[in-house]
Amino acid sequence: MMDIEATRKTLFGAATVALVAMLALPPLTGFSVDIVSFLPTFVLAAVLAAFLPYARWRKLDAMVPALESMALGMALTAPVIVLTYVAMRLNFPLADGLLIRMDEALGLDWPAFIHLIDRSPLVADALFYFYMAFGPQLILLPALLCAVGLPLRAYQVTLGWLIIGVTASIVTTAFPSVAAYAGHGITARDLDHINIWLGTGCLESFVAVREQAHFTLGISNASGIVSFPSIHAGAAVLCAWAAWPSRLLRYPILALNILMGLAAIPYGAHYFVDIIAGILVALVAIAAMKKIAATSFPSPIARRVLRPAIDPAG
Repeated sequence: MMDIEATRKTLFGAATVALVAMLALPPLTGFSVDIVSFLPTFVLAAVLAAFLPYARWRKLDAMVPALESMALGMALTAPVIVLTYVAMRLNFPLADGLLIRMDEALGLDWPAFIHLIDRSPLVADALFYFYMAFGPQLILLPALLCAVGLPLRAYQVTLGWLIIGVTASIVTTAFPSVAAYAGHGITARDLDHINIWLGTGCLESFVAVREQAHFTLGISNASGIVSFPSIHAGAAVLCAWAAWPSRLLRYPILALNILMGLAAIPYGAHYFVDIIAGILVALVAIAAMKKIAATSFPSPIARRVLRPAIDPAG
């Protein structure tokens, strides 16, 4: 039987480890983190968590997993970002040449695809907004899942986001990349409608963490510096899978995430192989969460508070 409490306990345990790693790993790899600058994300998480006693007192069963998942989702943003910088701090040789060759071996022409999108201002602008759906979706989707009776999937979205982020940080350690625009030598002058700032603005921070002796990471200079695998693509698969059991959410969330994954190519400056790798990482995360959810934690208190928090879809 799928037991929500197993996933919930794993999520809280993994979140604790991630927060400890956020503090312990940067000094070991030779840079510092301005923790104070990340406080707004933790404050937002605390505001959501502050409603938990009220939700339990009023026996608002659906609100408990929603609030916990959303609060942890916000709180885990900082450690995931920090772990990606730990990976880049190890300063492995750039892998762009390899990633380009992998695209070519698949018969995929990245520059041609970018120029195809750039021909239409409507397509270029639409994909920008789909790309930006990443953060809001990871925070809000748990609430929607709880509203349609899928609290297990709500916890799994947050746990899966953490697993994908950590796994991507480990994998990218050996595949650091300046990303596809720089890798292919395409600049803003070569395009009319795609704003490549999202795909190139991270380079300053990327270079700094690899080269500066006394680098300090704060919210002001934190960027998405992981190219291979694509965390956007991984999150897209995760969210589509999480919503699939709901007839109400299934197709809207699937469509949103297909477009979000596609948008990661022009706006996340991802090579095609980055997207494929991100999908594979998500599948590994989903398989791990299914195994976790199959573990039984018989807890009468948890079952009363979280009733009917068993996901019949598995």
